[in-house]
Amino acid sequence: MLPVIIAIVVAVVFAYMFGFIGRKSGGAKPTTPTTPRTPRSSAASVAERDSHPVLVLFGSQTGTAEMYAKTLVREAQNVGVPAALQDVETYDHMNRLETE
Repeated sequence: MLPVIIAIVVAVVFAYMFGFIGRKSGGAKPTTPTTPRTPRSSAASVAERDSHPVLVLFGSQTGTAEMYAKTLVREAQNVGVPAALQDVETYDHMNRLETE
């Protein structure tokens, strides 16, 4: 299970690096939204209904994944989705997995 978690974290880091950082250096001016953002979204409604908080795990040697994970948690909390952050090295996966 740990290799799967690590693979997901690595995939998210690569998606961030090549998807978001590359766009910012393009020189395009950001557009302002024409409609105001709503503080609640359908994702927040689903999260409240299911009452399962989101746990964002990160593994980083340079701090990039940690920075992205913190941003992800902050954005989730901004829309009302309960989220927490934890380093993958300190995550106790053996005691948190459900038995099959």
